[in-house]
Amino acid sequence: MNEQPASQATEKSDEVAARQQKIQQALNLRRRGATYPQIASALGVARSTAVRMVKYALAQAKREADALGEMILELEIDRLDALLRAVWPRLEDGNLSAEQRLKACDRVLAISARRAKLLGLDAPEKVAPVTLDGSAPYVNPTDEERAAKIVELLSKARSKSDKSKNESGT
Repeated sequence: MNEQPASQATEKSDEVAARQQKIQQALNLRRRGATYPQIASALGVARSTAVRMVKYALAQAKREADALGEMILELEIDRLDALLRAVWPRLEDGNLSAEQRLKACDRVLAISARRAKLLGLDAPEKVAPVTLDGSAPYVNPTDEERAAKIVELLSKARSKSDKSKNESGT
């Protein structure tokens, strides 16, 4: 009697593995530029299923990337904490010169700044908008200036269109 549930569990596991493999195939085909109808045809599924498979695979990849990012962040924070624990006693060491203690203070501040940056604790820096080439501050145009620019662009487009019509003889 125990044999049947074990074989059912194995079949279920095999089905899950086969489904996951198809999902990965769908994503690989999409990465290579296949359309959803092409993916559906290659895998023998409906187009809507191909779309769901690719979306699922992308969501799964995002979850894995997010988890990896969290692990890397934790690792970096742990490293910074270890560095801070190693440097902090130098601040309190009365046998060091003032210059040595100031250097230790600089290290502590640098470590703290890096930690704050990684954790997003600092307020974002305010950046003033500038022109595309960065040469001057960006000034929001008035409605009249926008309208004049639109008229100018339309005029250029018409002259190009007229020129190409004349060249083609139509």
